[in-house]
Amino acid sequence: MKIEKDKKDAFQTKPIDQLTEEEVKRYYIETERYDWVTDIKYPEKLFHILRERGIANNITKYGSGERILDLGCGTGLITRHVNCREIIALDINQWAVKKAKSRLEHIKFVVGDAENLPFKSDSFDIIICTDVLEHLLNPKQSLQELHRVMKSGAKLIGTVPSKNIIWKYRKLLTTTCPVSEPFHNNYNISELKSLLANFSIIKIRYGAFGLELFFIGSKGYDT
Repeated sequence: MKIEKDKKDAFQTKPIDQLTEEEVKRYYIETERYDWVTDIKYPEKLFHILRERGIANNITKYGSGERILDLGCGTGLITRHVNCREIIALDINQWAVKKAKSRLEHIKFVVGDAENLPFKSDSFDIIICTDVLEHLLNPKQSLQELHRVMKSGAKLIGTVPSKNIIWKYRKLLTTTCPVSEPFHNNYNISELKSLLANFSIIKIRYGAFGLELFFIGSKGYDT
């Protein structure tokens, strides 16, 4: 639709440093319509296969617990790899949550904001946060919220895009992935460690052709 295209063009042409937090959130609430389970096509699909496999391996190794939160679950790409007694998946985009719920009916889905989580403190054994932080103007606020709702010793399993030079050519290489995002912050290891300063870092490593940084952190102590 032309209205949707106009919204995306407005985000693409406005400098990042002039965007407000409200504008960034409005994009992810109102404009983004992308199913990460069904819409990805080659060549970028190979990257997402490797990324998904790496995340699934980390969930298998570190993701044991009674209660797990998948933050920024989108349409359920990673949520479907989680297996525990109670799984809660949250996203700010109601359209994405509806898509995910249609294929994962046994999971509780919540529409909510990562910077103001609707959960009590010390609620979760595991939090999964994959490719979320790079879309936030204030990721430290979200990480404070994650820290708050994690139990002592709980694990944080996540990913962010690295500063690999290939990301600069994203608009040329992509075939289906949305390139109209208003904000996409890439990290190196030092920057990621700084961002995760309130967590005990268990592991940080490159993966998916070096395009992603996979990380495992814990609240309170390193195990």
